[in-house]
Amino acid sequence: MSKKVILGIDIGGTFTRVVVADLEGNILSYSKKDSSLPQKNYSAASNFQESIIEAINISAVNISDVVTLVAGIARYDTPEDILWVKKLINIPDLKCKKVTLNDAVIAHAGAFVLQPGLVAISGTGSIVYGLTENNISIRNYDFLNYAKSAARYLSYEAIHRIIAGQTDISDSEFVNKVLSYWNLNSLEQLVELASHGFMKDAIERDIKASNMCILITQAAKEGSKLAQLVCKKAMESLAVSIAIVGSKFTSEQINLALLGGVITDQLMVNYLKYELEKNINKKYKLTSPIFSPVIGAIILGYRNENIEISKEIIVNLKSTLYI
Repeated sequence: MSKKVILGIDIGGTFTRVVVADLEGNILSYSKKDSSLPQKNYSAASNFQESIIEAINISAVNISDVVTLVAGIARYDTPEDILWVKKLINIPDLKCKKVTLNDAVIAHAGAFVLQPGLVAISGTGSIVYGLTENNISIRNYDFLNYAKSAARYLSYEAIHRIIAGQTDISDSEFVNKVLSYWNLNSLEQLVELASHGFMKDAIERDIKASNMCILITQAAKEGSKLAQLVCKKAMESLAVSIAIVGSKFTSEQINLALLGGVITDQLMVNYLKYELEKNINKKYKLTSPIFSPVIGAIILGYRNENIEISKEIIVNLKSTLYI
C-alpha cells in the first residue's frame, strides 16, 4: 500500500543527511553519508544517490511515493549554481517535485519552524541568514559580507600569525601541535609548506585545514594568547555579519540560533556573546534550535504541499531520534 512521503535532505560540507517522513510528521527513516558537495568530495554524486536509496529502503516505501524533495545545499549561493545543483539531484527514478535551497534556509526552518529569527552557521562553512517579521529572507552575503568564521579560516589565520612571528611563550605548545599536525619539524618547514599552498589538492587541503580547528579552540582554552586572538577575531567578524542581517528586523530583540561545530563550542559562544553585547541597535537572544536542519527540510516540504504545521505534526517530529 502506497504512502505519500516527504524527502528532506541536508547537504553540508561534512555530511549528507536524509530523512523520509510521512505527511503526519512521522519519521520513517534516516541516512547519513559523507558530503555530497562536488566542491568537497569527489564521490559527491554517488554519496547523494546512496544516501537517498538507503533512506527510502529503510522507510519501506517506494521511490514513487515521494511527493516532494527539499534539499538544503551548502554553497548554493547564486543563480548560476543551479547548473551543478540540478546535475547533483538528478535521479532518474525520482519524479517528485524538487525544491533546492541554501542549507541556511532549512537550518532556519528547523530552528524556528518558519517563524522570524536569525541563524548563524559556522562549521565547514559560514553564513548568517534571517527571516524578518515581514517574512523577508536576508543573508549577510546579500550585503557582500562574509564572516571568516569557518573552521579552515581559523586554521589559516593561526598559521599565518605563527609564520609572522606573532607568538609568545603562551603559544609554545600550540605551535608544536600545529607543526605535528602537518607532520613538520620546524617553523621553516611550515613557511615552506604554506608558501606552496599547503597541498595541491584543494579539497584535501580544505578538509585538512578544517580539521585543525579543534587544536585552536583547545589551545585557546589552555591559555594560548594567539589561539585566543584567532577565536576572538573570528567571532568579531561573525558578530558584524549578525548585526548586518539584524538591521533588517524591526524588533529590538531578535532570536538567534547557532549551528555548526565552530560556533557551538562554548568558548566561541562566550566570545560571540561579548561581541554582540557591543551592538547598540539590537539585542540578541540565544535560542536553542527546535529541530535540526534536515527536519527543517521536512517542514518546508509540508509547506510546499500546503500542509499546516500542526501541533500534532510538531509532536510527531519531536518524538523521533532525528532532531
